[in-house]
Amino acid sequence: MEQQRVIDRFFVYIIESPSAPDLYHGRSEGARLVETLKLDGIACVSRTAINRTAFMAALRIGLPEEMKLFPDRIPLIHLSAHGSEEGIQLSSDEVMTWDELRDQLVPINQSLNGNLLLFMS
Repeated sequence: MEQQRVIDRFFVYIIESPSAPDLYHGRSEGARLVETLKLDGIACVSRTAINRTAFMAALRIGLPEEMKLFPDRIPLIHLSAHGSEEGIQLSSDEVMTWDELRDQLVPINQSLNGNLLLFMS
């Protein structure tokens, strides 16, 4: 029986909230990550969240939808946004505080039996 590759146990779910200048100039870290991950055969998807509503939808709707497409894989969430001591800044200049972000990620982590991996850049 062929042994499963480690990368086949996961998929990368990217949520990107670029700054207004990045949007204007067409700069997308999410797109670059997708290109790189796909070159290595790693399953991934990228969502752009320009405001709080879109960010929440990416977590509450988009992530569960993608998990259904990859039922035997654990999601690795990669957040790409500007940040500060207060929290992450969304494209709309709204700030999601670190406490608010934690409140959104705790139920996801619980549903994954403590196996949520979060990356940020």
